[in-house]
Amino acid sequence: MDALSAEQRARRSALLARLKPQAEALEETADGYALRLPAAVGVITEAAEFAALERLCCPFFRFVIELEAGGGPAWLRITGPEGAKQLLRDALGG
Repeated sequence: MDALSAEQRARRSALLARLKPQAEALEETADGYALRLPAAVGVITEAAEFAALERLCCPFFRFVIELEAGGGPAWLRITGPEGAKQLLRDALGG
């Protein structure tokens, strides 16, 4: 977390606190988790900002934001190497 300033850490925490209750599903994958989120522009923007901040402190994570066709949900997929999944589980409550 030293890679983030105090302001960035606070913003990252605030974003995660906003995204978690909006998650329509939390799915475990082989190497991480996927959050299904509403496809609202604000939610997608916050998911992207969260990923941008999180990768500063945890560059071993891979982030994918997927927007389903036809106005379907958005997915924030976070994966990583062995051991990273436990960090995600702790942060996401998986």
